[in-house]
Amino acid sequence: MALTQTPYAELHCHTNFSFLDGASAPDELVERAVALGLTGLAVTDHNGLYGAVRFVSAAEAVGSIRRMIVLLLVIKLSGS
Repeated sequence: MALTQTPYAELHCHTNFSFLDGASAPDELVERAVALGLTGLAVTDHNGLYGAVRFVSAAEAVGSIRRMIVLLLVIKLSGS
């Protein structure tokens, strides 16, 4: 647990479920956010909510992180 909380929430964080963009597992991100003293964390994976359950479970286990789940949906229009 962090010694002091930082009134900051990272609002753009990809897990390893955003292939070629994120590197860390959801539970590792929560663990690091707690170590840094962050008050919140948003997981913003691409085209799916694949890491959402693991993220919420990890955040609930520590209890001190506000959590947000965001989906970045990529839509390709025909002709582009």
